[in-house]
Amino acid sequence: MPIPNTHIHLIANHHTIGEKQEVIAAITKGALRAKGFVSQKWLNDAVKKPSSVQLTTDHLQAIKRADLVIAEATDGDLDVGLLTYLAAQYRKQVLILVESNSQASRQFISGISSKYIDVREYSSIEQIMKIVRSFVASEAIPDRDLRFNMFINHRIYRFLRQRAFETGKNRSAIIRELLEKKLDDSQK
Repeated sequence: MPIPNTHIHLIANHHTIGEKQEVIAAITKGALRAKGFVSQKWLNDAVKKPSSVQLTTDHLQAIKRADLVIAEATDGDLDVGLLTYLAAQYRKQVLILVESNSQASRQFISGISSKYIDVREYSSIEQIMKIVRSFVASEAIPDRDLRFNMFINHRIYRFLRQRAFETGKNRSAIIRELLEKKLDDSQK
């Protein structure tokens, strides 16, 4: 089996997480089948002691680090809604899963409109795995390096050549570092 390479952060109601173990397992299995992995740390803490889990900077940092976000919102609460909103604001693709016969879920998802959010209803564990696998596969980062051609002007070329000479790095590495720094700055 290939090593999972798409990092997924899971959002769920920490008060009812113990009752949703089968759903959480289905989300995790669906993600793994599409070469993704779900962060487990906060889930383990929530199952042990639900009242101790709070909306913290750890959650926000985990969302920033994640490639994708999946929210189980059947028993949604304010934290689930807020974290889902923030994930979309961080430009993360978000899959919101809601049980199809849940009245609370319809209230939670009403009025959501964002190109980063996909709301899907499920009625079985098998359907959860299928929805998650499809979502992760469609949004996953390929295994191989992503490459593209880029045209630059003389000014940029001279800058890159000078920086390469000063640092001993190749021009591609310099561009990657500049882009990563810009991405980090924009997510703060």
